[in-house]
Amino acid sequence: MPPDSSAPALLGQYAGFVTRLIAFATDQLLVLGIILTANTLVMLVLSFFQVTVSDVFSFSGSYTDLPQLARILAVGVAFLLNVSFYVGYFIVFWLLVGQTPGKMLMGVRVVSFDGRPLSLIQAIKRLLGYYLSMLPFFLGFIWVLVSDTRQGWHDKIAHTYVIYTWQATPNFRFWRRLSHAAEKRARRLGSG
Repeated sequence: MPPDSSAPALLGQYAGFVTRLIAFATDQLLVLGIILTANTLVMLVLSFFQVTVSDVFSFSGSYTDLPQLARILAVGVAFLLNVSFYVGYFIVFWLLVGQTPGKMLMGVRVVSFDGRPLSLIQAIKRLLGYYLSMLPFFLGFIWVLVSDTRQGWHDKIAHTYVIYTWQATPNFRFWRRLSHAAEKRARRLGSG
């Protein structure tokens, strides 16, 4: 059945909680997968030189010992690279195209209050806002459910919105069928 041309389009509307949750989870899994793959490759290279994970994380011995300093440096560099990739993933995608791969998949984009692409400062504030939104039991993310503009705390901090980019329309046929099924069930329960 072709879409109802009289139905309001979602393009430019504020993105809802479930759409944003799926996009965020997709991005988290993608980043985690890339980081784990990169770390596994590094460990494979180290194993070629007969260095094990326990060797890398074994901090016994003197700190003036060159291999010990190399291990500490390796752990520090690995940590910084992982954090840099995680931070860079979100900031670079937000700055270049306004959406991460997860947001692309779900058809949403992050924009400034005035509809323009994010600035570097906004992208940094938004990413830091993610951590603030997580603190009290993810309340800052759940806030999307009660906000009229579907903003989480991270959006409010960075002055951003998440909007739909697809020319999608609500599926009224589905909602009518669901409503009729609920009415039938209510009548059945009421008469019994």
